[in-house]
Amino acid sequence: MFIPIGAGSIFSALTSGRLIDWNYRRHARRLGITVVKNKRQDLRNFPIETARLQVGFPMLFIAGAAVMSYGWAIRAGAPLAAPIVVLFIAGFALTFTFQVLNVLLVDMWPGKASVATSANNLVRCEIGAVFTGVIGPLTGSVGEGWAYTILAAGLVAVAPVLIVVMRNGIKWRGERRVKEDKKEGVREEKREEKREERSEEHTSELQSPPLS
Repeated sequence: MFIPIGAGSIFSALTSGRLIDWNYRRHARRLGITVVKNKRQDLRNFPIETARLQVGFPMLFIAGAAVMSYGWAIRAGAPLAAPIVVLFIAGFALTFTFQVLNVLLVDMWPGKASVATSANNLVRCEIGAVFTGVIGPLTGSVGEGWAYTILAAGLVAVAPVLIVVMRNGIKWRGERRVKEDKKEGVREEKREEKREERSEEHTSELQSPPLS
């Protein structure tokens, strides 16, 4: 069963970027912004959260439906083709969602993209480890159908968080930028004070009389 989910992931990797870029260009045209290829755009007043998550949002629900369908297909003893198909869909939708989130993190933290994606991967792997440890006992307790339904519900439960991010993303980024500018201003003042102190020390050394 690893082959269909892997094939879905590969197909997603080949197609997700085009859809993500298409939605970005659609929002840019709506705002009268010219998109220049291979050049970073000014995203301060651009709804990048909406542009990215709009294409990832439905994939989250598709992934949840595929995960739930897989559990009930196994529970019902469906033909082999059924779990293969839903696993392909699950692999496609899950990888698509991960790709959208990774792209959004890079957009939101352009100077710290590696740190942001690493933190995202760390949290994602930890959550995956928890679900891996839980799914076995849960399946033995309530059966495959309900176990994977609960798993799918946990996956879809993050949807309201994405809506909040889409609605407040620009405001939050603006507030963060103001705080960063203030911190940078304080650091620059401290550097300027140190430069002045060194300059004064150098001047006093030049003005001091030579030793006889």
